[in-house]
Amino acid sequence: MSSFTFSQTNFSGIWVLKTKQQLTGPEYLNALPTKIIVTQQKDSIVIESTTIGPDGTEATIKQVIAIDGKPYYSTTQSSRRKYVRTFQWVKSNNSFLIKTVYYLPDNDNEIDFTRLDTWLLKEGELMIDRRSVETNSETWETVGIFKRNELTR
Repeated sequence: MSSFTFSQTNFSGIWVLKTKQQLTGPEYLNALPTKIIVTQQKDSIVIESTTIGPDGTEATIKQVIAIDGKPYYSTTQSSRRKYVRTFQWVKSNNSFLIKTVYYLPDNDNEIDFTRLDTWLLKEGELMIDRRSVETNSETWETVGIFKRNELTR
């Protein structure tokens, strides 16, 4: 197991969606994952998210995110759109923000939407506030509470 800075909260675990609330905008079935497996290491956090796809089947996406605050530039596999992702610890280190800026598929200089995911670990539960700020479409925000799945740890 990697060591952590004393003040950092360890988000590692298997988390299952308990409740979901739509705060603004349209509600999307796949706005939040139904299950998350988090492995936090000294220099990165690995997030495996299982969501319900548009056809009703489960899909799992694995992301490895550096927690050094430096921007990460890449291209999505499905739509070949450029994106930039940053990670930032928030104040007391029991919360962090993942900001991902997605560009138009045919124009990597124009922002299509920005996804802001704020994670907070409080009283044994994980809260994720996901806000999507859309340039060419509707903006929405969904909050989910996840409980740790002790049976599969």
